[in-house]
Amino acid sequence: MAALKYGQSNHLTSDVGDLPGAETVCRQSLELRESGRPAGSLMVALERAWIVGAAGDLPGQAREVQVRIPMIPNTRSGVFGHRGVKRR
Repeated sequence: MAALKYGQSNHLTSDVGDLPGAETVCRQSLELRESGRPAGSLMVALERAWIVGAAGDLPGQAREVQVRIPMIPNTRSGVFGHRGVKRR
């Protein structure tokens, strides 16, 4: 369901131009992702930041991204299932 909501938000943004509707659906997708599979929530959160910026709120877009920076996977520690680079 979260993936469908994400796709719908992308469609509403890019094809229809309904930014308020896209933001609402994207927020719903983010809530579903965070409650079930947090690994996919970063992609949805960045889509939401893009929607905020497309609506003309560039400071809001920057805030959305800054809030999500801690979610970026650290591949060396194996976060989100990544194995990272092996050092010899």
